[in-house]
Amino acid sequence: MQRREFLKKLGQGLVAGWLASRLPYLSWGTPPAWAKSPLRLAYLSDAHLVDGQAQRPQARALIRAVTEINALRPLPDLVLFGGDLAHTGHPEALELGRKILSDLKAPRWLLMGEHDGSFGPDQPWAVRFGSPRFSFNCQGFHFLGIHTAWEDGPDGGGGFRVGRAQQQWLAAELARISPSTPLVVCSHAPLYLLYKPWHYWTEDGQEVQDRLSVFTQVTFLHGHVHHELQNRQKNWTFQGMPALGWPGPDVRQGTPAQCPEPQLEVSDWGHAGCGWGLLTLFPEGRIAAVNHLWRV
Repeated sequence: MQRREFLKKLGQGLVAGWLASRLPYLSWGTPPAWAKSPLRLAYLSDAHLVDGQAQRPQARALIRAVTEINALRPLPDLVLFGGDLAHTGHPEALELGRKILSDLKAPRWLLMGEHDGSFGPDQPWAVRFGSPRFSFNCQGFHFLGIHTAWEDGPDGGGGFRVGRAQQQWLAAELARISPSTPLVVCSHAPLYLLYKPWHYWTEDGQEVQDRLSVFTQVTFLHGHVHHELQNRQKNWTFQGMPALGWPGPDVRQGTPAQCPEPQLEVSDWGHAGCGWGLLTLFPEGRIAAVNHLWRV
């Protein structure tokens, strides 16, 4: 090898070595969080299907949302459904919802709401969708799906609870996850206190938050409240999502004496105020939400 060629190759090797030391993700292992791409997530919630009839406006709203999400280019990395697929746990409503959601072209994960009936191995939800909780990784984010179950209380009251068995499951899952991992915690009811008189709250939600205290980047996604909202607490984000079934009242705009009874406001003329959300999650904890709300 001639001296000039040797010096040229030596110089190239030194430059390559310097780059490898400065940018280790080019050659070693998993990229650091700041080097990863954002994650695009479509979010559907609160369809409140009445029965198995696809021509009803509630079903058409769900079909409309699935069609719009499938038309996105590029497709989202995954789709979450935030609970209350059915309105009274009607088995035929759940089956219709399953068929409609099966048309989604992106991977999908489902949460269960209080209107979807009771959860058990032989119940309509479990037969069609399996467990309402989940734990998986996607593009450097770890997703945890927590089932907020409704429990009746004395004098006709009640509230949402995670429950002891699920708290133990959550503790075991968290023990396997690095505290530096960005978490996305999904539930139907909010896990923080939004407005307790309307059950915008999970009774043992604070225990969940305490378990997550060692994690610096946590995004909480929830349905149930029927409108978009976002609260930030340090590096934690609490994100509520709009509904497909009816645009519920926003407690931040003033609260009447009583929680209004649910009214399925989608009608033959359209689904004004209803829709779905497209979220972009960034590894450093930032979240960008774009809501696709329908005018008609």
